[in-house]
Amino acid sequence: MAEESVGFLSPQHSIENLPMSLGAVDLFQQLAQNDFGFFQKLQSVSAIMTREVQVLTLDHTYQQAADLFRDRGFRHAPIVEEGDIVGILSDRDLLRHRPPHLGTAGEGDRDQRALRTPISNLMTRRPLTVSEGASLESALTLMLHHHVDSLLVVDASNKLAGIVTPVDFMKTILLFHRVCGTPDLVRFRLVDLDMTRGLP
Repeated sequence: MAEESVGFLSPQHSIENLPMSLGAVDLFQQLAQNDFGFFQKLQSVSAIMTREVQVLTLDHTYQQAADLFRDRGFRHAPIVEEGDIVGILSDRDLLRHRPPHLGTAGEGDRDQRALRTPISNLMTRRPLTVSEGASLESALTLMLHHHVDSLLVVDASNKLAGIVTPVDFMKTILLFHRVCGTPDLVRFRLVDLDMTRGLP
């Protein structure tokens, strides 16, 4: 979002037209009043989606995918082959197919073989996608209707552009609350918007 910050401003409120003396309090008051079309900008899925997405390929195995999920702390991974989306894998898929005796005294060869299972046997094929320009309402409605907790976001060429999950929606709600729910913007600090791994 930081790279697109100029896009928040309407033509009559361009960066060049902002007074040099504009302080942080004044700026956030104008944001709260939607002077810059800030919240219209946030209505697009592209404004809240996660762009840096860990992708997997059909060559990955259960063990490799499980290690990546654990080490990098994500819950969904698109499966991409030659630039095309072919599926999606979730932490629940891994949990459902976890070898039953793995790490126990009863672990055997069957459990070890299961770790080498290709993710093509575990993934969900033809995952739901939305365009970058889709509204937040339409994306959330789609997720609720299909009982899923992630949507892959595609660009005009139908290539992976990002992913949107309930966490992205919660970050947006938190941003709204921190800007518009602050009763006294004079006491509002920039550090109050410092959300680790959140919206810049």
